[in-house]
Amino acid sequence: MNKHKNQIPLHTWAILGNTCFWPLIKPFFVDIMTEEQITKKEIDLQLILKHYESDTKEFKFGKMVKKITPDDVKKFLASPQKVTTSPSTRRKKKGSIHSSPSISANARMLPQKTQVSKALMDELKNNSEANPAHVASLLIMSLFVSFLFSNSASKITWDLVNVACKVKDISSYNWSLIVIQFLEKGLTKHKKDKPVTLSGCLLLILYWFLDNTKAKRCIAGRERAEPTFTKWSIQNIFDWQTYKSNPRLAET
Repeated sequence: MNKHKNQIPLHTWAILGNTCFWPLIKPFFVDIMTEEQITKKEIDLQLILKHYESDTKEFKFGKMVKKITPDDVKKFLASPQKVTTSPSTRRKKKGSIHSSPSISANARMLPQKTQVSKALMDELKNNSEANPAHVASLLIMSLFVSFLFSNSASKITWDLVNVACKVKDISSYNWSLIVIQFLEKGLTKHKKDKPVTLSGCLLLILYWFLDNTKAKRCIAGRERAEPTFTKWSIQNIFDWQTYKSNPRLAET
């Protein structure tokens, strides 16, 4: 998002500012966070996932036994959970799309992350002619496929495309619950098929781990920052030389 910031129409920011995802987007808009700070290392994630019990949906680090909850999503990502409506995230057929930005995809196939990126770049080619609402929808799709509902195939379901196209209604959903349900389903499948697939808001796992352990200190001066994910850089969570001599490092 940082690299496209100067090309994005001002009205798009106004549209996004009226959605429930603005607290998640704003840190990048005002340059508090960078994409580098949220770039995860798969080896860090895999180490933490060794402590996940799919039967109880809990992480076990030594004596600490905890699960990630909708409250954690609200805390870390500032996603609302007061509303009760939840959209489906499964639909694989295109069906009827509401005011969809142009995403070239066969109706029998799911759009890929690269297609969302291309549609965004095409929309931004001429800033003066870019449709602010379409740009806002595409940025939310990018947020879905890259962050909240990421998956190994880097694809987004048509349900989520459709929701992103209805920007005015997007805050009416219980995103905290939706994110958790999608993540738990992905973690269960990962444990069953290991290590074939990984789906869900994987960055949330890292932020949750950092906030509940002493593995790493937060960024200086951001001890009370909100949303909580802005407290951390997930670069170099573990010192691997230390880990070699202490394989229980994740339990500290």
